[in-house]
Amino acid sequence: MPICEMALPHCEGPYVVSYAGNCWEGCVSQNECAGADAGVTPPTCPQTPPTNASSCDSGSLTCFYDNCPSGSRTQAVCAGGNWTVETAACGTVTCDPDPSGFGRTCSSGQICVIVNSGSSSFGCASNPCTTSPVSQCTNMSTCSVHYSLTLGVTFICSTFVCPPFCV
Repeated sequence: MPICEMALPHCEGPYVVSYAGNCWEGCVSQNECAGADAGVTPPTCPQTPPTNASSCDSGSLTCFYDNCPSGSRTQAVCAGGNWTVETAACGTVTCDPDPSGFGRTCSSGQICVIVNSGSSSFGCASNPCTTSPVSQCTNMSTCSVHYSLTLGVTFICSTFVCPPFCV
């Protein structure tokens, strides 16, 4: 998956997000951003899912929304000046850090939280992103977010974060 289709990282000072075009590359020292990406405003997702084929400004941006259990899951990709939007019905969320398949299933409207701090633990939690795009919800430097129209939303954290993930 290209890095610009993943969630925007949270960079704590003195680090800032570095961009190449409209794709983020990672966190760099603010002193090193005097070049081409100085002053670049990071692309952001609209608060609500855009309409398919509507225009967008970003060269490349992927936004994911999980409005479950009462709505749907939506993935919107801005490319070539237009949004391509896919939706899927709400369903359970696969929560399995082990490929053997002995994980659990979270209810629709919940997310999976996997904590990898020496040994893996996992569980279901309320979705903290219900009013914002999941793809830009995480602002914790210890977590990354993974999402799929069919599998739901999973936060993978290097340390346990409570709140919002009180599992």
